[in-house]
Amino acid sequence: MKPLLFVLSLAACLMLSGCSPDGPLVKGDIINCKLWEGPRPRQGEIGSSSFNTFTSGRIEIYERFIVVTESNGVKHAAPLDWNSEVSFK
Repeated sequence: MKPLLFVLSLAACLMLSGCSPDGPLVKGDIINCKLWEGPRPRQGEIGSSSFNTFTSGRIEIYERFIVVTESNGVKHAAPLDWNSEVSFK
């Protein structure tokens, strides 16, 4: 029963996230990427938000989210409006 529940949960997550089985829209080696802890601040907004800067690893950009994989294998996923200054090759 548990494996079936896992498979159904995974299928539901993929359908809700907009991820297609074809994989990412683009992917490559990171040159620079800022991944924010929340939605990136817009110009003129008051408050602060922190971010992590990645300069190595891999990046995959899907229709509705981004996945950053560090060189040590740790993965970070976030909605598209939680990143900025993305460059890769």
